[in-house]
Amino acid sequence: MYTENVRPPVFLMIDSDKANCALIQQAFMTSAVASKLVVVNDDQMLIQYLAGQEEYANRVAFPMPSIILLALGIGNTSKVANCLSWLKGTTATRRLPVVILASVKNEEQMNQFYASGAAGYIIRPRLFSELLPMIYSLDDYWSHCARPGSTQLLLAIDIANLLGE
Repeated sequence: MYTENVRPPVFLMIDSDKANCALIQQAFMTSAVASKLVVVNDDQMLIQYLAGQEEYANRVAFPMPSIILLALGIGNTSKVANCLSWLKGTTATRRLPVVILASVKNEEQMNQFYASGAAGYIIRPRLFSELLPMIYSLDDYWSHCARPGSTQLLLAIDIANLLGE
């Protein structure tokens, strides 16, 4: 399924809810898809990951993401909107597809996220058994979708810009 030029996608999920993280991580492992899932819990960890700093310096263990999954929970709409705005407003990450994982469907929010550059808006299933089809769909779609090369993204990252220095 994957050739030398097309590698399995690397999903970077940002979610502060540790229970959600554990559930989605378990679904990825159970599904046995070739995609990799990496989880960070806040925007500071996201910046460190993208800049390859601290614990994320090893790019073999922590490759540049192909897709970013932003978890939208109750009460964190403005944080997710700010994170999406930052990702789309930063030259180095502008091309990274960002998919919103929402707990409920909200037409107004969904339209705002799409207008701000989100590549998708998915209603996150609540049951583990319903997560597996979502994981298979994400893997299948992004495995066949042309994506910017992670090497190009890695070279484009300006660490000083990411850290605001």
